[in-house]
Amino acid sequence: MNDRDYIELALQLAKQGAGFVSPDPLVGAVVVNNGEIVGRGHYQKYGEPHAEAMAILDAGDRCRGATIYTNLEPCCHLGKNPPCTDAIISSGIKRVVSSLRDPNPKVNGGGFEKLEAAGIEVEAGVMEDEATELNEAFLKYISTSMPFVIVVLAQTVDSKIAQPDGLSQWITCTESRKEVHRMRSEYDAVLVGANTVRVDNPQLTVRDVEGRNPKRIIVAGSSPLPADSNVFTDDMRQSTIIACAPEYSKSFSGFDSLTVWEIERSQGGRVNIMNLLIRAGKEQVASILVQGGSAMTTAFFAHKLVDKIHVFTAPMILGSGIPAVEDIGIDRLDRAVRIRDGKYKQVGTDMWLSGYPEWR
Repeated sequence: MNDRDYIELALQLAKQGAGFVSPDPLVGAVVVNNGEIVGRGHYQKYGEPHAEAMAILDAGDRCRGATIYTNLEPCCHLGKNPPCTDAIISSGIKRVVSSLRDPNPKVNGGGFEKLEAAGIEVEAGVMEDEATELNEAFLKYISTSMPFVIVVLAQTVDSKIAQPDGLSQWITCTESRKEVHRMRSEYDAVLVGANTVRVDNPQLTVRDVEGRNPKRIIVAGSSPLPADSNVFTDDMRQSTIIACAPEYSKSFSGFDSLTVWEIERSQGGRVNIMNLLIRAGKEQVASILVQGGSAMTTAFFAHKLVDKIHVFTAPMILGSGIPAVEDIGIDRLDRAVRIRDGKYKQVGTDMWLSGYPEWR
């Protein structure tokens, strides 16, 4: 095995923390001595010991003269845990191989510098692209204090997400819906509009895979929402957040265990999406999965606030129905939002496209 193989193993370990460590990054670590893996660790839960400390503990005395592989620069500041650089230095490790510099202002190269000052060899940039994708939500959040926004669409070949009366169950296949549930388990919050609550009465929980349930953000307007909706009455209701204009917040005062975010409206009268994201960032929501209807998806695209998109396309044509995205102010092909780094995959009977909107 070579450096890349060990970093790949660190990335696989890091993925095990998905859904549990946010707003911190996903990190895995592997200690190798004389070609033998002697320690493994990953960051398991927010506030618990870091991956490097776990791997060093696992390796024990076999750390002396060893190499530690990690997908992110070891921290060098005192936070919820002691600095990982101190643990590495005191362990006797002689070489550190990492994928990415940590953009956290408290680190940002300082971890590498501290290790090198202690006489430890440092190599960075191994599998940098893969490590960047793994922690794309953290990298945006720590750099901007804004959540990473992912839009998920389940549509027909002719880009319809529901029949004319709003019914959408089910356009995509079971396997596609399972993938979306996995995404819910990995991101901090799932967001829908009020109309989705009225029409679909969704649970917005994780059911088809194992994992923790996300927060549920409901963007509400002036019209009342049914008090018996699943998001207000189930066992997860304490994780439901209503985002509404200040003048409408009192209408939710009687809802049990509900959190209300008062968000200023935009000129069009709707909740200001940018202000909503700023509030979410302040509440340590580092990633948001948008699963709203056409109006909600359109609003995020119109304001150029989408970081990543997943499109599940079912092999059916509806003809009439509700479009996936409506007018976003673009009427020319040379100004269209293109999807870069697109990946395509067959999932059950559906086609899954994932990629990153490229704004012009």
